[in-house]
Amino acid sequence: MSTTDAAAFWDGVHAARPAAAPRPNARLAETVTGLPPGDALDLGCGIGGDALWLADQGWRVTATDISAVAVERLAALALAGGLGDRVAAVRHDLHRSLPPGGFDLICAHYLHTPFDLDRASVLRAAAHALRPGGRLLVVDDGSTAPWSWDQDPGVRYPGPEEVAGELGLDAATWTVERADSPTRTATGPDGRTAEVTDHVLLIRRGRPAAARRRRDTPPPRTGSGEAEVLRGFLDYLRTSIAAKVEGAAEPQARTARVPSGTNLLGLLNHLVSVERALFLGEDVTDWQATFQADPADGVADVVARYRAAVERANDVLDGCADLGAPIPGTRPGRPAPSVRWALTHMIEETGRHAGHVDILRELIDGTTGR
Repeated sequence: MSTTDAAAFWDGVHAARPAAAPRPNARLAETVTGLPPGDALDLGCGIGGDALWLADQGWRVTATDISAVAVERLAALALAGGLGDRVAAVRHDLHRSLPPGGFDLICAHYLHTPFDLDRASVLRAAAHALRPGGRLLVVDDGSTAPWSWDQDPGVRYPGPEEVAGELGLDAATWTVERADSPTRTATGPDGRTAEVTDHVLLIRRGRPAAARRRRDTPPPRTGSGEAEVLRGFLDYLRTSIAAKVEGAAEPQARTARVPSGTNLLGLLNHLVSVERALFLGEDVTDWQATFQADPADGVADVVARYRAAVERANDVLDGCADLGAPIPGTRPGRPAPSVRWALTHMIEETGRHAGHVDILRELIDGTTGR
C-alpha cells in the first residue's frame, strides 16, 4: 500500500478520536523524569501527549507523524499551551527517512502499523541519530487493549529482547539499559480502562572503544618564511580534515545532523570543489550543490578525491615562488587573486569546515581529537 493509503488510514484513526487533552505515556514519564532536558525526537507522535509533556519539562521536541490530522492538532495544542517554541510538529513518512539532526532522546511508543514499514531499519537509524549518552526508548504493545485499532486475535507481540536483537547494534557502542514487560492499568481514548502489558526497551548510546580520543597532532613546525608557514598550516588542516572524515560509517556520514542539511561527507565534497576552483581553475556553477556528495560515492571515494585534489593543488603551488604574483590557471575573464590571497583563503575555508567536521563526527560515533 502507498504512503497516501497510510496517511488516509491514520488521518481517519485520529479524526475519530475525541479531541481531549492528550496524556503522556506512563513509560516515558518514568524513564525521562530526572534526565537533563535536551533535543528529543518523537516517532509516530499521534496527537502529541508525549511531545507536549517533554516540552513542558524543558525539552526541545521534533514530533513526527504521517497523519496531517495528528500533526495539525499537536501544533495547535502546543501553541495554545505556550509551547510552540519547543515543539516542531512535522508530517513525515518514516518509511522514507528520519528527520535530520542529532538527539538526546528518541522515543517510539506503539509504533505499529498495518502498512509496509521496515520498523527495525527505522529504529536502527534512530539509534544512530542519538548523540553520545542519548537514549532510545521503544515501548510496544505486549497485549491487545480493547480500544486498539488492531483486534486481530492472532497478532504476535515480539518481546523487547527480540526487538533489540533485530536492530543488530554494536554492544560496544549501544547498551540495553532496560528490557522488560511490565503491566499497568491503562485508560483508552474513550475512557475505558483495562490491564495491559507493555514491552519496554531502553537503549543508551555510549562512546565506542574504536572512537576513543585520538591524540591531538600539534601544529606544524615550519621554517620562518611566509610561504613555508602558510603552506605548512594549510597542509596541516587538510590532513586533519581528511583523517576526521575517513572511516566514518555509512549512511551516517551523509546524513544531515542539523536543520541546514550540513553533513560530514558533503563538507569534504565541497572542499574538493574549492581546491579545484581556486588552484586548478575549474568552474563551479552551483556551489550549494557541492555540499552533497554523489549517492554513488562512498566515504573512501570522496576522501581519495579530496587527497588527489590537494596533491594537484600542491603541484601548482610548487611552481609559485612569488606570493604576490597571480595564482596560475585562473578562469579567463576573471581577475586572478594573488598566491598569498589564495593560500590565506584556503586556510580560512578549510579551518572553518574542519571545525564543522569535528562536531559532526563526534555526533556520529563519538570520535574526537584532531
